[in-house]
Amino acid sequence: MLALLGESFRGDPEILAADGRLRVLELSAEWLRRLVYCFYDRRTSWRQIVNPDGDSKQLRSKSRYRSFLAAFLPILYRRIGADCVISPHIHFGLDFDWGAVSQELRVPYVVLHRENLYASPALLKRIRERLSLLKFSFEGDSIVVHNEIARRHLIECGVAPADRVVTLGAIRMDRFLRRIAALPDNEAPHRRLTFFPFNLVGGTGGTFPPDMARDYFDRVAVTITRFAMNNSGIEVVIKPKSDAEDEWRRNFRLALTAASIDPKTIPNLVISSKPDAQNLILRSDVVVGINSTTLIEAGVARRYVIVPHFDEVRTEYYDQRILYRDAFEGLLVARSPEELTTLMQTGLDTRRLPEPYYSAYRALFEKYVSPLTPTAQDEYVAHFSSVIRGSRGKNG
Repeated sequence: MLALLGESFRGDPEILAADGRLRVLELSAEWLRRLVYCFYDRRTSWRQIVNPDGDSKQLRSKSRYRSFLAAFLPILYRRIGADCVISPHIHFGLDFDWGAVSQELRVPYVVLHRENLYASPALLKRIRERLSLLKFSFEGDSIVVHNEIARRHLIECGVAPADRVVTLGAIRMDRFLRRIAALPDNEAPHRRLTFFPFNLVGGTGGTFPPDMARDYFDRVAVTITRFAMNNSGIEVVIKPKSDAEDEWRRNFRLALTAASIDPKTIPNLVISSKPDAQNLILRSDVVVGINSTTLIEAGVARRYVIVPHFDEVRTEYYDQRILYRDAFEGLLVARSPEELTTLMQTGLDTRRLPEPYYSAYRALFEKYVSPLTPTAQDEYVAHFSSVIRGSRGKNG
C-alpha cells in the first residue's frame, strides 16, 4: 500500500506495517505539494482543487495534472510494487487527484477517514455545510470509518453510496482495549489524577470563546490546581493538547495569577503535552475533562471520570457544541468547583467507576468511537486484501 500524506494519519499506516501482512510505503505532504503546484497556481486553495466549480483556469490545471498522473503513476507503481493507495481524508487537496487517477488505473484508492467524531449538533452542522459547499462525489474504491454515525453522515451528505462506505472500527483502539481487558481486578492505586483541559478558542467556530467562557476556564483551572496544593501525596497531571499548548499555558497563567497561585511551588503538579493519553489514563485513578474522547476512553477503562459542567456553560449555546452533551445525565458531572473537589476526592478514595456510569461510557464508546471488540486491525487487513484481489481480477 502507498499511503499519501503519510504524516497526516493518526498511526494507522505504522500499525498496519507492523502487523506484517501488508507492506506500507509513505509519501509525504511536502512531495505531493511540490508536484501539485507544478500544475496548479500557487494561490489555488485545497477547496478549488477539490472542486474548480467551473473556473476554466483551475479546470485546465486539473486536466493537465491528471493527464500527467495517468502517464506517471503506472511507471511508479510498477517500480515500487503498489497494489493500493490510501489517504487520510476524503477531500485533502494534495492527494485528491492522485487518488482519483489511481482508481481509474485500477489501483484501488481507499480513504481511512480520520474525521469520525460526530458528537454534537454544531459539529454535525459545520461538517454538513462544508461538504455541501464542496459539492463533490468520492472517486475512490471505498471510505473506511470508525463507527456507524460517521458512515451514515457521509452517505446522507451524498459523498458516496452506501456500498462504498464501510465501518471497521478504530485500529488504534485495539491495543488499548486489550490492555484494559488484561487489567487485574485488584489493581493497585496509582495515586494520580489526570486533567485533559480545554482551551479558549477565538473566532465564531470556537467551542469555548474567550469572551464567553473565561470565568469557566479560570474556575476549572484554579480548582484543579488547588486540589493539587491540598493533596501533596497525589500527583496531578495536566495534559494540554500539543497543537494549542502555548495558548493554553498563557490562559492558565492568567487564571492562576488572578488567584495568587504560583504553580512552580506545587511539586506534585505536572504540566506536559508529551505523555501518551492512553498511558496516562491507565496509570490514573481519576480523570477530569470535557469535550474530549479521552473521557470516553477513560470511562471504558473504568477510571473515575468527572465532567466539570459549571453554570457558565450550562446554556443552549454550549448544549449545541459540547460533545455528547445529551448523555451528561448518566455521567458523573460536577456543577460547581465545590462539587468538582468533592468528586475528585471521592474518586481517589474509591478509584473504580460505579457500574451505571461504566455502562454509560461503554455505550458512548460504541456509539461515537469504535466497537468494543479489539478486531479492527484484522478487519482492515481483510478489507484491503479483498479490495486488492478484486482489482487484480478486473485487471485480468
